Amino acid sequence: MNELAEITKIFLKRFHINTVNIVGHSMGNAVGLILAGIIEHRINSFISVEGNLFSSDCTVSRNIPANFNRKDLAKLSQSIKHAGVLYNDRGMQYWSQSIALSDPDAFSRASVDLVRTTESGILMKKFLDLPCKKFYIYGEKNSAVIPLKRIGGVPLIKIQGSGHFPMIDNPGQFFKCLLMCINNEE
Repeated sequence: MNELAEITKIFLKRFHINTVNIVGHSMGNAVGLILAGIIEHRINSFISVEGNLFSSDCTVSRNIPANFNRKDLAKLSQSIKHAGVLYNDRGMQYWSQSIALSDPDAFSRASVDLVRTTESGILMKKFLDLPCKKFYIYGEKNSAVIPLKRIGGVPLIKIQGSGHFPMIDNPGQFFKCLLMCINNEE
């Protein structure tokens, strides 16, 4: 997570981007929160989209072994694709395609680091302590599995008819809400 945040910091510096609105989805939330700690004074808002904040959020990552290989990656991709088809979940189907293109070692290292980082409790603390405006966007289908009550004081935005990938499941509502957050409206 730290390496990915550093790469993002280099990108921002290279293109002279001074003020940012960070949108972190799932594992990207952890990267965004670490980045926020590095460039804190330059953040306009932080939007967590079903971001990994709790240990319980790491369902897939928790099951990735350190010796993960290309064959394991292919099995995981097929398993996620099957679940996506079974539940008519376009986001899961898309994610299965993305996973299939990943480097198994990088995927494994990121997964192990994500679990370690969420278990430490540091991500939730970083999120709640951010001095900028922050929002938490989640899919309606996941209302029961995300401990929303633990995200106190942060505006919660539910995307109708959506699962873990609201930008795919309901892009109209998602991007409208995202624009609202970036413009710092509630």
